[in-house]
Amino acid sequence: MRSSAASDVYKRQAFESDFAVRQKIMGLGGWGKLVKAAGSQDVSAEAKHLFLKCEQVGPLKYPDIYDIVKKCAERLELVVPIVFVRGDMDKAQVYSVASDIIEPCIVLSKQVVEMCSKEELMFLIGCECGRIQNNHCAYNMAFTYLNYNKYTYRPVERSYKQTVNNQLYTALVQWVKYADITANRAGIICLDKPGMFISVITGLYNKGYIDFYGRQQKNMDTDGLIKKAESVHAVSSRNLKTDNTMSCLLYTSPSPRDVEES
Repeated sequence: MRSSAASDVYKRQAFESDFAVRQKIMGLGGWGKLVKAAGSQDVSAEAKHLFLKCEQVGPLKYPDIYDIVKKCAERLELVVPIVFVRGDMDKAQVYSVASDIIEPCIVLSKQVVEMCSKEELMFLIGCECGRIQNNHCAYNMAFTYLNYNKYTYRPVERSYKQTVNNQLYTALVQWVKYADITANRAGIICLDKPGMFISVITGLYNKGYIDFYGRQQKNMDTDGLIKKAESVHAVSSRNLKTDNTMSCLLYTSPSPRDVEES
């Protein structure tokens, strides 16, 4: 049986930077209207579609996935979220939906269910549990309005009709990097063998997985990721730097002070 120590470390280190950037975003002009549309109206339409059109995971339908969800929720000390399998998506993607008007949900495309191993599903579901736990949904939905690339998840409905200003655009792109820290660490905690993280994530992307933000990377360099992980393993998280793009899929945690100064 696992100790809760791993969960405590995850919450302490990963949450701080993620939270600091979200607080920064909340103070930017245009955020109020955008989050009202994306985090309320768009989520409401998403929920309606999920409950009416998609298959819900349970003890009798997709029992293996149901067991994975329960295990992830237990390890992260989270109420078990609802899980749906969507057959109407044309990409191998996973995302989560949560707000005041809907119970937390994780959505797996049919392609993901069919192509992923148990370990890969455990990692992806664990990541989304981490996003639910840290209130990422509204920010993710807002991100879809940036038109970052053509592979970014597109909500069932888009109710925000204005243009996202440059300052908000930049802040949301920056936030994704810190949100990845939170999500990836949650996913690692949920793995039966956390040391498999690099082989799991490279396997996912080499199979054609596309994340919520539209990033994909076939022929991922496993050795390169291993070397990067080794190079930062013994370094204080407060002294590490991240790159200036969303291209890197393996991040370490900067301090909240670094975020405030950026």
